[in-house]
Amino acid sequence: MPNIDDFLETPPPELISNLQGIRAERAALERKEAVLEQLIEMITQQGGLAAEEITALGPANGIGPLREQIKDVFRSSSAETLLMVPRDIQAQLAARGNRSVTLDNVRVAMKRMADDDELLRPDPGAVLYGLASTEGTEEALEMFKAVRQAQVEALTAMNGNGQPG
Repeated sequence: MPNIDDFLETPPPELISNLQGIRAERAALERKEAVLEQLIEMITQQGGLAAEEITALGPANGIGPLREQIKDVFRSSSAETLLMVPRDIQAQLAARGNRSVTLDNVRVAMKRMADDDELLRPDPGAVLYGLASTEGTEEALEMFKAVRQAQVEALTAMNGNGQPG
């Protein structure tokens, strides 16, 4: 790829032509990606050994059921990120190749997963989640609750001027 100085010296029509070429390449790659995704889906639906392999490899590669992909993000996260918000999950899914999932899809899936006890959260209204089967998640949630309670108590102790009451 040329460096920026080469681009600065390139005539505008050539720059536009290069941009159009890159866009055409991207469109062709996206079509190939869609075909491969459809093929993978067909193989998965047929069942058998190949489907089992796809099921095992899929979540780490942004393929397959969204719930499994979300769980895989939690399982592969570091000990410091036992708890995550949907936006972080969506970013991880996009990095793995699932660029089609929306933040709303992730929010709804995570809420349903929490309702089904696959994910934990500090309280029903929270947007912070942890994987139910991960060691340390419950302790992290308890620490989060304690910090949150301390914040609420500190705010309650202040009067309307932001001064201690």
